[in-house]
Order: sequence, then structure tokens, then C-alpha cells
Amino acid sequence: MNVPPNAFGESRVHHSITNYDWSLSPTGVHPTAPEAENAKWVWGTGAPNVLNLDRFSNMPSPFAFSQSKMSYRAAAQDPTTSDGGIYERWPVYAMGIGPYNLAPGDSITFTRIMCAGEMDRNLAMLGGEAATRLIDMDFASEVEGAGNEHASIKEFRKNWDAALELIETKNTTGFYTPAAVPPPTVGNPPKMLLGDELEAEIFKSEEGGAFKSGVELRWIPVPSNYVDPLTGEADFAGYKVYSSPVGIEGPWELRATINKGQENIQDGRVVFQLETDPGIPLRYGVTSFDTQGLESGLTAYTYDSITSKRAPSNDFADVRVVPNPFRQISGHPDPGQAKRLTFVNVPSQCTIRIYNLAGDLIRTIQHDDGFGEEAWGSTTDNDYMLTRFFHNVMPGLYIYQITSEVPGHEGESSTGKFVVIK
Repeated sequence: MNVPPNAFGESRVHHSITNYDWSLSPTGVHPTAPEAENAKWVWGTGAPNVLNLDRFSNMPSPFAFSQSKMSYRAAAQDPTTSDGGIYERWPVYAMGIGPYNLAPGDSITFTRIMCAGEMDRNLAMLGGEAATRLIDMDFASEVEGAGNEHASIKEFRKNWDAALELIETKNTTGFYTPAAVPPPTVGNPPKMLLGDELEAEIFKSEEGGAFKSGVELRWIPVPSNYVDPLTGEADFAGYKVYSSPVGIEGPWELRATINKGQENIQDGRVVFQLETDPGIPLRYGVTSFDTQGLESGLTAYTYDSITSKRAPSNDFADVRVVPNPFRQISGHPDPGQAKRLTFVNVPSQCTIRIYNLAGDLIRTIQHDDGFGEEAWGSTTDNDYMLTRFFHNVMPGLYIYQITSEVPGHEGESSTGKFVVIK
């Protein structure tokens, strides 16, 4: 924190870490904690679970009980304080500044920095050996090549220095003016009801007799009259398209770069078709970038994954169930797709019926989207591998029957089997 001098001429921040004691008894639930380090509030005796604020008691003042700033581990090892002890699992961290002598109308300004650093988020989300090895400090030091510091610590220091630079700019100019400004974002996050979200849908093309499928993305373009608010230059340079096989936090892989002037704008939106491998659920995101190499935040992304699909087939010999056998999980890295089981190379219009060995109908799936692929359920309906009564399927051998409804092939059918292992 950056604070002005108090009445004693000290630019000081007082810290106090106390135990959060939530109890019906005024004596508290952690009798081993020093009374000076217990911050108690007691639930009222009126309506159930109603907090009686009049009984909020014994909140130690950060001025009267100021502590040195230290880590949790250091506090636990310090014999002069019981901070970090076994009882302190719901800590109350209090900060205070002052005292100040303020006349009516006077004010003070202080700045608080909340800073963090992390290793490469894409690597962390992907996990595996590479991410695990980077957690090891010795290996991280070797890779990063400096002073036994992990990549996340270096990132923290960089962010801290940037925050200090911003504060210094404020002290010098009176404004929090950043050194550079990235270009505008191209959409709002989903599920926020703000509108202007990234739109995505599956497309297919059969030009030249070759079947292609992928995803068509639509987003808000950067205004044609946009200029950098610091430099006054029209430095917008284009868009970047990403995909993630795991989730909205990544890992994000760059799939395409669209330079300014190459975008296709229809009905006020940039339209871009990206051909993708069928059968792989992916989320998509779009950013803008400028001539300085700065990139906007990734606010335009799809919340649910989208899967491009294979070409339809009227040859039942091509039908497959993927995966088969189904061993507890599908194998997709996206946790939301863990129970995805898919019928591929099916007719463009057909009915899929699933039976158990007793001949009981487990589920009927109507397929009519013109593609050659249909999953047993979806994340949208939250019904992957559920029965028609929305029960989880039991492990065992299942029989499927596919009946075509394609004009000229009506009534043609085929049966097959797959195994579920749990």
C-alpha cells in the first residue's frame, strides 16, 4: 500500500492476523488461541441463522495489535506469535492506516496493490509432465536461467514493477496513465447477458465433391475509426482466433491470424470459417492486436464446446461407436466431455435406438442435422449417456439399431454393439 504520512509523520500500514471464531459460545471454539488473537462474532438468539451485529465482539484493533508482515510459514515458526497455528484456519486479516487529523472536507488518498504471478497458464491447464517439472524449483531455475526463481515469481515481479510504475506515473502526472494501451476487445463474455457475444456454429461445405466441416465464428469488428488513445495512431492490425480442447481457461492454441483488410464483414460482424478435425469438442476465442504487438483481452469466447462433424454415410458398414469399449471416461481432455460417446458415419437422417441385453429400450436418439455424427446426449442438455428416464447407464454390453430416414434409403437399418466398462 502507498499511504500518506499519518499524524506521527509515518507512512505506515498496520497489519493484524486474527482467528475467525464463529460460535454460539462467547468463549470461542479455539481455547488454545490467545484471546488477543480471537475475533469473535456470535449468532443471535432470535430467528435461526440471523447474525446479531450487536454481539460482534473482540475485534482486535490493527493499531493496538499490529504485527510484522510475514509469511504463513514464517509466522508458524516464530515463537513470539501464534499466527499460523493449528487453530488458525479461518483467519481475519485486518489492515489499518492512520491516525489522521482531518478537518471537515479534508481527504486522504492511498493506493493498494493486489498483485499475483503464475507460470504459463496454457501449460498449467494442459498439465502433464512439462507442467509438473516446472513446479520443481531446481528444474525451473535451469529452464528460466536465473537465481532459483520460478517462472511464476518472475511474472509476479514483472507485475509488481508495472504496478509501481503506474503509481509513480500517478504521483508525477496526477493520472494513472499506462505506458501502452491494447486494442479493443471484440465481444463480451458469455453468460453475462451483455449482448455482443462471440457467435459460433458448425458449417459444412461440399465444394468440388470434397466434404469439409468446421466452425463459423462471428464477432464485433474493431471500429474503422479506432485510434490508440495514447498515441493517436490508427494502430489496429488484425484479429487472432484461438481454440481450447479443455476449458475457457485454456490451454488456448492460436489457429488463425486475420490481418486488417482481410476480414469478411457481413451484417456488422466479422465472419470467419475455420476448418477443424471432426469429433473433437473445442471452445473458441477471438482477440484483436495492434502494430505494437499488443493484444486485447480474451473476452470473446464460447462457453460451451463445439464439435465439427463427419460426412454422412449410407453404408452401414462404416458405422462406428467411439470410444468402444467405453472405459469410465471418453478420453477427451475437456472434463465436460468425459461421458461423451458418439456414433459416427451414420446417415444424415436416422433414428438410433439403444437396447440392453434384455431387450429393454434404453434411449432413442433422433438424428437429422445433415451430418454423419451423433453423440449420446449433450452438454447443453446435460444428458450424456443417460437413459430415457435420465438414469446413468450401468456397465455392460449394449445393442444399437440405426434406421435410415434418408430419401431413397427409408427403412434401411443396421445393428451393432458396444461395451460400457465402469
